[in-house]
Amino acid sequence: MIFIIIIIIIIIIIIIIIIIIIIIIIIIIIIIIIIITIIIIIITIIIFIISSIIIIMIIIIIIIIIIIIIIIIIIIIIIIIIIIIIFIFLF
Repeated sequence: MIFIIIIIIIIIIIIIIIIIIIIIIIIIIIIIIIIITIIIIIITIIIFIISSIIIIMIIIIIIIIIIIIIIIIIIIIIIIIIIIIIFIFLF
């Protein structure tokens, strides 16, 4: 019984950690988007050249790709941790 309770508690903790990580990632993405939009607005007000807008879009795309890669890495790490914990308790 105690063994099962411990596993359940660990799973709950893992789920809470995953949720917290996801919330943090979402907040970071929102902050980055806000910063990017502010930068875009400032730059477009200062310079009305199409090339600058293209550069900003490229930067945004790069940032989005980086965010996606970070999220994927975090998810993979979480999955690995969960698998390790499950295997530890199974054997």
